[in-house]
Amino acid sequence: MNLSQLVEEWLDDLNALPDSPDVEIQKEVPPDLYVAGAKRYISLIVQNLLENSRKYNRKGGRIRVAARANGSEICLTIGNAGQPIARDAQEHIFDRFRRAATGATVSGHGLGLNLARELARLHDGDLKLVRSADDWTEFELRLSAAQPVVESLRTTGTRPYRQQDRQPFQSAPNALSRCTIWISDLFFRPVAPRPRIRPERSWRSSAA
Repeated sequence: MNLSQLVEEWLDDLNALPDSPDVEIQKEVPPDLYVAGAKRYISLIVQNLLENSRKYNRKGGRIRVAARANGSEICLTIGNAGQPIARDAQEHIFDRFRRAATGATVSGHGLGLNLARELARLHDGDLKLVRSADDWTEFELRLSAAQPVVESLRTTGTRPYRQQDRQPFQSAPNALSRCTIWISDLFFRPVAPRPRIRPERSWRSSAA
């Protein structure tokens, strides 16, 4: 999937929000950076990081979004100005139901970053906090690079992919199914119904 296009779409949505703070958005995202994975779940990761950069920013601050190819990986960094995360809270920032002290006045449940990192890892990538100090907080997302489908068709003729072209995509179906199971288990875990206790039937009364 085209990560560059996905980032552009979310930045457009971010600017369209009525409660967006007065911040400057700096963008360094080359066109046509492709990653292996399911768009719906990678979109959740990007959405969470960009929304956090908006919510935890300060008036007159800035958001910086940068992406680059790094060998077999695509690296996306999203940073924002604002009060940094307390040092003792940084190691727990990805824990479920844990929120940084900077978010005391911001609504949320403490699940966003935990979900984002799990989704990244299920795609054989990772999400980490690289810096939070001196009025700046920055996260880094790494995902496996992939070849665009059109280019793959052009270079391989009638065959959709060569064996080496298929390699980056092999984990995508598995990641998709694992993501579905993981999210369902987290948010939609069914509650076992309570057994119904029926009174014992009285043969004497029924015979009567």
